[in-house]
Amino acid sequence: MPPTLPTLDRTIFLLQNSQDSLYAHLSVNEFITTLQTIQTKFEQTGILDKAQLNLLFGPTGSIQEISIDNGWGAEFIKLATEVDKTTGNK
Repeated sequence: MPPTLPTLDRTIFLLQNSQDSLYAHLSVNEFITTLQTIQTKFEQTGILDKAQLNLLFGPTGSIQEISIDNGWGAEFIKLATEVDKTTGNK
């Protein structure tokens, strides 16, 4: 299992316990669905959508805005770092 899958699991868990942010372009539920879709695609095909993960976990992105608004901004940085390691986006 690549290191990203537990990272996505943790992010989904945190999002499930979060409220929408005024600064995010999608709702919490939409981000959860997107992350679950990435997971399912990887599990079925072995292909990880690195570009989409880099966008979702990028600095000042919507998931980061949600994390800050819901008190897990510091943990988001750690999660994003794990995604960067997996996708090669350093």
